[in-house]
Amino acid sequence: SPKFAEKWLRLAMANTAHLGKRSNLEYKVAIFDEVTEDESLSALGVPAAQVRLARRYVEGLYVKRNVRKALELIRFAVDQGDPAGQFELGGMYLEGIGVNEDYDEAARWYLASANQNFGAAQDALVKMYSLGQGVAKSDVEALKWAYISRNWGNSFIFAPIFDDDKRSKFDELKN
Repeated sequence: SPKFAEKWLRLAMANTAHLGKRSNLEYKVAIFDEVTEDESLSALGVPAAQVRLARRYVEGLYVKRNVRKALELIRFAVDQGDPAGQFELGGMYLEGIGVNEDYDEAARWYLASANQNFGAAQDALVKMYSLGQGVAKSDVEALKWAYISRNWGNSFIFAPIFDDDKRSKFDELKN
């Protein structure tokens, strides 16, 4: 049971405290605490916790992989208008994780998230407009989202998809 496991993890951690540095066991206990907290907050309807926990379920990271549960948690966050949840749902449609791959739906959710100034969604739209995935291919829209993303201080991770001519247009827009 989780309570039994927690008890023994904490006991083992106490017995390794004399080593003077964070042990692998202490790290596992910290992760266990994070997962437990996210489960509690998620049950209370906190969107950020729902999204964090959903990511863990998709990856099987310190929880048993469960894409159906992840999708359920993401949808709870999306129902509350959470931009991180919208972004994650867009990614699930883009990659076909737990749903059929659907670029149109991916673009829809990325757009909803990007309109709430979620940087990763803005960056994703740059790529989608540049490649014409789920949206009409449009360098103008790609540059618009690149500018918006950069204006909000985001990384603009898809810069390499632009050739030198398009990059100079972007530089003109941001100045």
